[in-house]
Amino acid sequence: MQPRTLDKMKIPVVVQLAQGVLPLKDLAGLQKGDILKLDTTKEEPAVVFLGKQPKFLGKPGLDGERRAVKLQQVIDEDQEELFS
Repeated sequence: MQPRTLDKMKIPVVVQLAQGVLPLKDLAGLQKGDILKLDTTKEEPAVVFLGKQPKFLGKPGLDGERRAVKLQQVIDEDQEELFS
């Protein structure tokens, strides 16, 4: 019987919902309640990172009261750098 070493391993999962660019002078002045305009639209898929590697595109939503993401597409290795 093989040891169950994979059962004990954990890897961080990060879901990038949106992105944008902000000038440094604006960054220094951010305050609670400010609104940031982002470069992505709400229709664009979220990027799901396993560790530091982008691996999936998905649709964010809810599963009951918990936040969730439905995986919709695998990111091919040769396309990973487009999402990093």
